[in-house]
Amino acid sequence: MLRGGRGVLAAFAGLAALFTALGTGAYFGALSAPHYGYQATHPTYRSSHAEQSDPSQIDRDRAGLPYFAERIASGADPADADEREKRDLAAQESMSVWAFWLLLVSGAGTVTTMIGTGFLLWQIILTRKAVEDTGEATEAMREANEIARQSSERQLRAYLSVTGVEFGGARSPGRLRATVNFLNTGQTPAKDVRVHLNIYVLKWDEYRSTVLPDTSSTGIKSSAVVGSGGMQSISNDVGLVEGVDLKQALNELCLIASGFIRYQDIFGVEHETTYKIFKDNVTRRLGHDTVAAPDGNDVT
Repeated sequence: MLRGGRGVLAAFAGLAALFTALGTGAYFGALSAPHYGYQATHPTYRSSHAEQSDPSQIDRDRAGLPYFAERIASGADPADADEREKRDLAAQESMSVWAFWLLLVSGAGTVTTMIGTGFLLWQIILTRKAVEDTGEATEAMREANEIARQSSERQLRAYLSVTGVEFGGARSPGRLRATVNFLNTGQTPAKDVRVHLNIYVLKWDEYRSTVLPDTSSTGIKSSAVVGSGGMQSISNDVGLVEGVDLKQALNELCLIASGFIRYQDIFGVEHETTYKIFKDNVTRRLGHDTVAAPDGNDVT
């Protein structure tokens, strides 16, 4: 135990010993005090052999006080009527003084209670404010943790992007084949990969931004997992329109490969990469095999 704690215990032990000594002295002093109830009356009012017949001060019942308390509170009987009056006056004055001090003590207690209640109310207000501040800090910490989690996931998640499209002839005569190459540039694998590839052969010299038929329910290929830095290829073919051969389609017409790649990252979040790659006479003259269209390419 600390030295200060020993001092406090010693002080309490001293106070307990003091009160014990005072109480014991009062008790034995009351028991040893003379019993005035058996004293003779004042010589002025008694004969030489008369005994006191009236009940003494100690013999009177004071509101049911126990005998021990009466022995402590009572004194000797007054010697005469003047002394009795003086005692009565002194008792009244003493009671008034005690009443005054009790009033002061009661008023001080009331004021102390009011101040204590005010401090308690203030403490409750401060505690409520602290709880609200703690709740706001906790919410801010949760938001910061969520932002940190999202940032970490964005840094670690898989990203599938199309690196190019190759057009060529299919094994079956009269059909055009397109192969989409895509790469996982993220730091973790992509799983449950589904690739939609649709091929359009248009009798245009140059690419035009137009709405193509929606064929999202067809041309879907699957690849289970693409690891970090891994590359995959998905192919599909389409029949040529009547009057167009494969050589003409590859060298003169506008060819478009479009679709989407859907996959999940290791955190279970679904993502989609849309693409639209074309080849026309402009790209052929510039020496480019295929280029990305100005629309239809996005990553989520």
